[in-house]
Parts: sequence; C-alpha cells; structure tokens
Amino acid sequence: EPQHRDEVSKQSFFDKLPADELLEKELELRQILMDSLDIYFQKHPAGEGPALSMIAGQTKAYQEIKSSFLKGVSLREWVDRRIGGEVATKMGSNGQVIIFPRDREVNESSADADEVMETAAELDGKAQDFFDNLPPDGFLSQEEVLREAILNFLEAWDDVTPPTMKVLQRNTEIRDLTKACLSGAPSSVSLKMWIDRRIGGEIATWRKDGRAREVSIGLRTDHGEEADAANSIEEAAAEASSTKKRKVEEGDGLFGSGKGRGR
Repeated sequence: EPQHRDEVSKQSFFDKLPADELLEKELELRQILMDSLDIYFQKHPAGEGPALSMIAGQTKAYQEIKSSFLKGVSLREWVDRRIGGEVATKMGSNGQVIIFPRDREVNESSADADEVMETAAELDGKAQDFFDNLPPDGFLSQEEVLREAILNFLEAWDDVTPPTMKVLQRNTEIRDLTKACLSGAPSSVSLKMWIDRRIGGEIATWRKDGRAREVSIGLRTDHGEEADAANSIEEAAAEASSTKKRKVEEGDGLFGSGKGRGR
C-alpha cells in the first residue's frame, strides 16, 4: 500500500505539469543537465555520459531545485518523462544511472549493452539488491559524508604516486565512515565496489598497468585516462583467461581426462 501511495503521488506531480511547455524551475533543471553534458563530453568525447549521482552531488543549484520542486520524484523519472525527447537515461557500465543526448543513442552498440549486462552479472544477488535500493540520482546522508571524506583525502594527497585502496582504508575517518555507510550491505560489497558504482564519475580505481597487486585510487580529473587504460588491460586479460578456461573445460567434457585410453 505505501508503494501504491508513492506511485499515486508521483502521477499527481506529473499531471499538474503543463503538457506542452516546461515550468521555470524545469527550464533551470534542464539547463543544469545540458551544461553538465557539455562539460562531460568536452573532457570525455568517447565517454558514456555523466552519472546522475555526480551531477546531483556537485551541483548546488540542483539541490535547491530538488528540495523546492522535485519532492518525491527522482531526477531520472523527471528526465524520462519531461525531457526524454532530447536526453536519455540508462544504466552505465559502472552500474550508475547516466544521462546522454538522445542523438547519441544511434551510436550505441549491442556490445555496450552486453558489457553492462556482464558488469551487473558480476555482483551476487544480495549485492545487486543493495545497490538497486540506493537512490540513482543522489546519495544517502552517510554516503555523502563518505564521498566528501574520500574527495578531501585525495585532494590533500601531495605525492606524485597516487595512494592505494589499502592506504585509503588505513585512514581512521575513512574506515569509520565506510563501516557506517556499508553497515546494511552484504559482506560481498567492498569499499572499492561502492566507489566504482556510486562515485565512479569522480573517483577512479585501477591496478597499475592492469596487473599490479595493489589497487590505486585517484581523482578522475587527474588519473581518468590512466585508470581507463589499465582497467581495459585487466578486463582483456580476465576475458582471455576465462576463454582459455572455458576451452579447457569443454575439451575435458568432449574427450575426458585422457586416463584409461591406450592399449
């Protein structure tokens, strides 16, 4: 019944909006998203699009509109129903809801969809449920505090070599905030997984050269290209290993282990 009331409330919100024009607040919100898209694709021409959570977390103007206008309605729902003809939303390869210009949709390949499905499949059911229940276009209060702490840690880091996840988690404040943020998460959800899926548009994690033992972490503005290249190498190696293992298993299934053959 509570869910039914929520749906009725949302429908009532949209029913009160004019069908053939946008209100002033909506025009402001649309401009925020358009500006975010322009900035993102100037920096990442081949990227998927900015995460809604990143826009919501970084834009003070959005927070004001959210509190005064988008009451009980998510940003994704508003985008889909009010400006869906020019801006589209989808689940990105990092598990976050992203936006992109509708005219880029024709360039989306089936391979991109497969990649998203594979990424989602890497999570077990309980972990997937945990992330599915988090707001797609904003953060819970404990998430916001953890996000700010990690950003402050990285911005204060003055070594040329970026820190590792191990170094980050030695920080007492980060450790305590992580525990509070992930208190309701299954044991399979790690801080790295939360970073990748919730603030991956701002912070990157990667293994140096795609094969280092330690996972590095840094601001995407500083290390985005290095991280993307390293993650691509690691993913390619993992895929090659998986293919090799599959071929070996298929060979065993066809021909057996080889024992007992001969004379």
